[in-house]
Amino acid sequence: MQIVIDNVEQFKTFFDVIYDMASELVELQLHPDRMVCAMLDRTKTRFFHVVYEEDFFDKYVIDDVESIVVFVEDFHKLLKSTNKKDTLILEINDPYLTAKIINDNGNSRIFEFVLPSDFIDSPAPPNVDLPHIMECDVGDLEQSVKDIELVGSDLFIMVADGSHLNIVTDKDIATKYANTIDVEYEKTGDTSSAGFTTDYIKQMLKFKKINKEVKLRIGDDMPLFYTFKDELMGVTVNGMIAPRISEE
Repeated sequence: MQIVIDNVEQFKTFFDVIYDMASELVELQLHPDRMVCAMLDRTKTRFFHVVYEEDFFDKYVIDDVESIVVFVEDFHKLLKSTNKKDTLILEINDPYLTAKIINDNGNSRIFEFVLPSDFIDSPAPPNVDLPHIMECDVGDLEQSVKDIELVGSDLFIMVADGSHLNIVTDKDIATKYANTIDVEYEKTGDTSSAGFTTDYIKQMLKFKKINKEVKLRIGDDMPLFYTFKDELMGVTVNGMIAPRISEE
C-alpha cells in the first residue's frame, strides 16, 4: 500500500474540522478506487463523511479493500505539520503507519506511528428523503452566522420556501433578525423550517476549502444534510447536523 498526496491542504481540511469532536480512533477505508472516512461526533448529533477519489492522489496503490484504524490525535498532528507545497507519502508497515513529508526543496521527514489494534465499525451515511434540495453560497451563510451571534442567539433557523432560503432568529429573543438568500432549488415542497446550533453551522462552513458552494437538504424539524464537492479534484464531504427541537 502506498498513497502519495500532493494536495495536502485539501486533504487535511476534513481532519482539521472533525479533530476536536472525534473519538480517539477513526477508520480509513481504503478501496482500490477511493479512500473513505466516516464518523459521528461524541454527542451523536453530527455525522461526517469524506470520499477522496483515486484521481485526488498523485499515486494511489491499493490492491484490495483494506481498512486501517488510526489515532486521531497522531494523524491530525501529522497533517498539521505539513505545508501546502509539501508532498505526503503514506505506507503501512504493520504495525506502523509510515509517513514521509517531502518539501519543495526535496528535504524529507519521516514519522512512524503505531497503529492501534482495536477495530471500529464506521457509521454508514444516513439516507433520508427531504422536501428541499438547494445550492447555496457559503458567504451568505457565513454572514448570517455573524449576524445571529451579534444579536446574541445560538439558534440558527433555516426556512425553505421554494424560492429563497430565509435565515431567522428565535422569535423569543429581544432582537429579531432575518436574512433572505437567493438559492438555486433542485427540489422543493411545502415550506419547511428547522433550527440548528449556530456553532455547528459555523463548523460546517469550514469545509468551504472544498467548495464555496454547498448543497443543502432541509425538512421540517429534520436534520440538515449538506455536501461540499470539488469534482475537478475528486473530493466530496457529506455531513448531517441534528436539529434543535423546541421543548414546547
